Amino acid sequence: RKGTNTNMILHIFGYVSSFLSSDEKAFFLEQLSLYNQNKKPLSVVMTVIYGWVIRFDVVYLKIQRIFEPYPIEILDVMDSGKGVK
Repeated sequence: RKGTNTNMILHIFGYVSSFLSSDEKAFFLEQLSLYNQNKKPLSVVMTVIYGWVIRFDVVYLKIQRIFEPYPIEILDVMDSGKGVK
C-alpha cells in the first residue's frame, strides 16, 4: 500500500513540481521519504501537496477524491485513538 501511495503522490507531484522552488521540492521529497520510513503519516504529505494544488489552481487535481476520501461529516479525530485533549 505504501508503494502504491508513493507512486500516486509522485504522479500528483509531477503536476505541480515545475512551479516549485528547489527548496520546496527538497522539503516535499524529504516528507515523502519520512512517510516511507513510517516517521510521518500520509496526511502530512497529502496536506503539503494539496496546498500546492490549491495555490496553483490545478483544477483536475482539486476534484480528485484522494484529497478528501470521506465526507467531513463522518470524520472524528476521537475515532483514531489520537484525539485532541
